[in-house]
Amino acid sequence: MLSLVGVKSLPVIHKIMPNANIWYRILDFTSSLEIAQNAGVEVEKLIVTDAFEGMESVEALLLREGMETMLTKESGYSGLLDQKMELAIKYQIPLYVIARPALPDYDDTISNRETLQKYLKNRFG
Repeated sequence: MLSLVGVKSLPVIHKIMPNANIWYRILDFTSSLEIAQNAGVEVEKLIVTDAFEGMESVEALLLREGMETMLTKESGYSGLLDQKMELAIKYQIPLYVIARPALPDYDDTISNRETLQKYLKNRFG
């Protein structure tokens, strides 16, 4: 399995399935490496990449290791979900997508900078 859900979920996944053959793609930050090491993940099972790197390294790993499935979160275009879906289709492997949790209703919703500035000015002066 190839986990593409990010480092925050890594400890939970590794704890639930400690003996599973899971590779984890994480971003190249010291804090990410520390989280993975503290969770007990072998360094050899980490794919450390730049935030803006595409899925080329993932595709090579899929081929080399014969991955049978991928796990990701619902992340939209910015999280490369479209590229992950293309890889799953290309190599005919299941892609499990964890849906975003529903957000509770809020009194105020801010969707742009102008609205945020007005809110902060009204709230804090």
